[in-house]
Amino acid sequence: MEKRICLYLLFFLVLFSFSCEKEDIDPVFEEKDNPKEKEIPEGSRKVSIKIDSKYDFKNTIAYGLSDSVSMSALDKSLAVRKEHGDFVMFIDKDSEHILAVAFVDSSSTELNLSATTVAAALQDLIPSYLSLPKDIREEFNSDATTIQEYKDFINIVDEILVKKEKIYSVEEKFIVQLDKINQYILNKYSSNNNNEGGRLEFDQGIKHWLVKEKSPEIANPVYSHVDAKFIPVLRDKGLPDVIVEVKPNRPIYKLQENIPDGSVFTSTITPVSLKDGYYQIQLSQNPGPALEKNIGEAVSTFVNLAVGLYLDKEFGEAPERLACMQDIILPIKAGIVSSLPSLTKDWKSASSELVSIGGDVLIDNLTSSSCMKAALSAVSLNKLALMVADKLNVYKLQIKIAKGLLDTYEICLWVAGIVVPIKHTALMQVHYGKVIPGTIGFMESEEGELLESYEPGKNIIPGVKAQILSSYDEIVFAHFDFNVDWVVEEGHGTISEKTGLDHLGRSPTSWTLPQVKGDYKATASIINRSGNLLGSPVKFETKVEEGDSTFTDPRDGNVYKTVKIGTQTWFAENLRYSGDIPHVPSAEAWKAIYNKGNPTGQPAWANYKNDSNNDKIYGKLYNWYAVNTGTLCPSGWHIPTDAEWTTLTNHLGGPFVAGGKMKSVTGWSAPNTAATNESGFTGLPGGIRHFTGQFTNLGSYGFWWSSSPTDTNDAWNRFLLSSSGSFNRGDYDRPDGLSCRCLRD
Repeated sequence: MEKRICLYLLFFLVLFSFSCEKEDIDPVFEEKDNPKEKEIPEGSRKVSIKIDSKYDFKNTIAYGLSDSVSMSALDKSLAVRKEHGDFVMFIDKDSEHILAVAFVDSSSTELNLSATTVAAALQDLIPSYLSLPKDIREEFNSDATTIQEYKDFINIVDEILVKKEKIYSVEEKFIVQLDKINQYILNKYSSNNNNEGGRLEFDQGIKHWLVKEKSPEIANPVYSHVDAKFIPVLRDKGLPDVIVEVKPNRPIYKLQENIPDGSVFTSTITPVSLKDGYYQIQLSQNPGPALEKNIGEAVSTFVNLAVGLYLDKEFGEAPERLACMQDIILPIKAGIVSSLPSLTKDWKSASSELVSIGGDVLIDNLTSSSCMKAALSAVSLNKLALMVADKLNVYKLQIKIAKGLLDTYEICLWVAGIVVPIKHTALMQVHYGKVIPGTIGFMESEEGELLESYEPGKNIIPGVKAQILSSYDEIVFAHFDFNVDWVVEEGHGTISEKTGLDHLGRSPTSWTLPQVKGDYKATASIINRSGNLLGSPVKFETKVEEGDSTFTDPRDGNVYKTVKIGTQTWFAENLRYSGDIPHVPSAEAWKAIYNKGNPTGQPAWANYKNDSNNDKIYGKLYNWYAVNTGTLCPSGWHIPTDAEWTTLTNHLGGPFVAGGKMKSVTGWSAPNTAATNESGFTGLPGGIRHFTGQFTNLGSYGFWWSSSPTDTNDAWNRFLLSSSGSFNRGDYDRPDGLSCRCLRD
């Protein structure tokens, strides 16, 4: 009996031991009873897995897109859809590290896991490999095992497989060897192995963009989208702006005319449609269509790097692939766009930051993406997230050691267009439909701009300046062998006859005006080294006038100072003429003209408070009926209209500032705000006589009639006041007494 109990106990222990050694496999993929022959679902084919004997992969599970198998199973095979390829990951059951990856093509029935097949599956870690056209990629694949750099990579992969380390290694030798293969591909297959990926230094200007002496066309030397705008300048301002998109590393594309929003471009390269003239070119990657496209390209490239192979194997070229891409891209794009303001303004750092930001969002969205859920099981999605995280670590290290943009992933080319934007501005001429390499013109310089008139014998400095109308390189004016010949006619003063250009393209001269009042002219002719005239001469005109001009009224002998303001010549004093206009000193008589709102229309004048001393300083006060007689001003002069007052106001900068320029700096009560009298108008506060006969505002207000009525009872006037620098418009009762100024016809 005791013997039987011991046998039962031994049998129990054996059973217990067997149950403890059962494989710990994800429930969805559990191998029931560890069958010798795996059942393959309808529509699938069986792919047997054979592992090189040097690798101990018994504790791994091979995960395909829709099936898995333990490498300790008797039947090591996967179910793969017929006429489809598969991407297989070998994951350690304990650590969940990815120890190997391999491809199964669409017709194979066997997967041989070796260092060579694993290296082939890791080619998506080589930046330049991914950008090769399909036929060139196939050429590289057929030659790969004969290339020394690739042989060395296979040896490194072999070491990793033997040691059962993570296949997406972050060891320095792994990363460095990827870079060596990358350089091999660039040197052999790239037509423009520019370490900066075509991104120009800003001081190189626009000369690398504009195609010279051809129909207007731009060739983009950078690998990102750029916005281009052509703005007409100078005499061509009537032409419309032309806005186009510069495609990456290819000539400009013309906007389709039948697309109203200009968002679609023709598929063939065409010249930019520009009429003859001068244009300012603005090339930019700042906020606009180009920035939006560069962001979109960066996000699409990133998704392709991370899960492109899975999408290829699952969907091939089917429309579902694009739909699935969009499903994943949109949340990643939103995350990246929100982070743009905080990105480091350096393409390497920014690229690494975007990989981190995009990776976090991608991994979060893989398991929620509707298309990925439909295509893959939850377990496959989980393993895919592991692979993405490992790959992103490798990408970030490669970006860190990259020498230039082309040395690393295509995403960096787009990132450079986002964080280090192109910004070029230049001038261009189109002449007979062709771009002229560089032109300059000459015109009056700002420093040499002349006043309308000067005092006799004044020495003035007119000047011309070269203006760059179009250029691709820096123009050094001092290198131009140009002279400026200055000429004045006899009697028009004396002038320095010959000058050259300074480093800013300026050529000033000295002109001494005559002592005699009159109109005077000078011309500047630009002569090249061959003695030929360049363009038309630049002309200068001015006048000589007496310092303090005066006018004597022949009717009564009153002498008035005059002043020229803009194109108008004014009395610089208030009118003192009486002539046949009735003098009405009495308040009652003045009030009677108003006649209780039914004016009699009688002309009248008075001195302020009937004091003749005020007449000498402030002039007389006239009602509007005196103005309307048309006899107040002497022959050749007139009371200004409302429009003529407005002309004066506008010339002095508008109503808010003109008053200060018109007020005398003395003769006003405090504060006499903003008074400078820089116009020479010398406005004084002569006050007003109201239609009631009352005098007010001497010292604080100055009022002047216009000859323009407003309605049957009022007329337009202007006034200044002590407390403001403005020049104000009003409509006062015609019986009111205001000051008057005369304006030359």
